[in-house]
Amino acid sequence: MWTKDQYKAYKAKAYRRCEEWFEGPWWFQEENKIAKFTGWLVVYTCGLAVIAFLQWCVLNKTDETLQNQQRSYMYVAPAGAFNVNADGVLQGYVVVGNSGQSIAKRVKRYASVQIATPPGPADIADISKMTAEEGSPTFAPPVKQAIYRELPERGKISSQDFAAVQSGAKRIYVFGTIFYDDVFDNPHKTEFCHMYFGTEMADDNRNAYAPVQAKYCDRHNDAD
Repeated sequence: MWTKDQYKAYKAKAYRRCEEWFEGPWWFQEENKIAKFTGWLVVYTCGLAVIAFLQWCVLNKTDETLQNQQRSYMYVAPAGAFNVNADGVLQGYVVVGNSGQSIAKRVKRYASVQIATPPGPADIADISKMTAEEGSPTFAPPVKQAIYRELPERGKISSQDFAAVQSGAKRIYVFGTIFYDDVFDNPHKTEFCHMYFGTEMADDNRNAYAPVQAKYCDRHNDAD
């Protein structure tokens, strides 16, 4: 508990601090008009600088928002797997398209197909292990392109791998990466990975998986 004298001392100290605060900064107390004007000019200039900075932040954010609304967005959709249980070469298909509001420039497309156990190929992000599609075209919305990849060296699926894919112990992975520039010359990347497995197939010959039977991998599915 405070004593009466301690309380009085506290009140006096608090009053003094309030009085000093209300007296204001030095230019409030300055009698020289030029010095007082200089002080207020400093305050005014600082205020303008703060306002200018806030306006720049708003305009910069607005410009970024407009670019995001008007830019291109490359996507990759699954398009099936074929020759899954036949003498033909195993093929995985995808459809590449632009769902944005403007063209995508210098589009580079890398893709591959592999049979592997979950969670997929260890080198799934290594484009040196993928095959590049020829050229770097421009994609204007809503242009689409179907591309496919085969097992390395035109490989055929073995009976053991087919049984493993049917059981889910292995999956057919169709994956890749798309690089492109938007109309504002900003670089972007789209990563994709689709997988096919299970006993439900698209035909009675058990030779193909339909696009709707594709599942998206837990990794390597991202876009900026």
